[in-house]
Amino acid sequence: MLETFPHMGKASDIPDCRELIISKYPYRAVYTLKADTIRIYRILHQHAERPEDW
Repeated sequence: MLETFPHMGKASDIPDCRELIISKYPYRAVYTLKADTIRIYRILHQHAERPEDW
């Protein structure tokens, strides 16, 4: 679904990133869009603290 609708994730406070809540599971994907490429950086539990190394 992300491949078809790459802008469906909300803009993140992390520069140039977007976050997609995976509704069926308690996770979120952090990703970027560059031209026609989607790069997923992390899959995190929705309640997890954001790592320091962003």
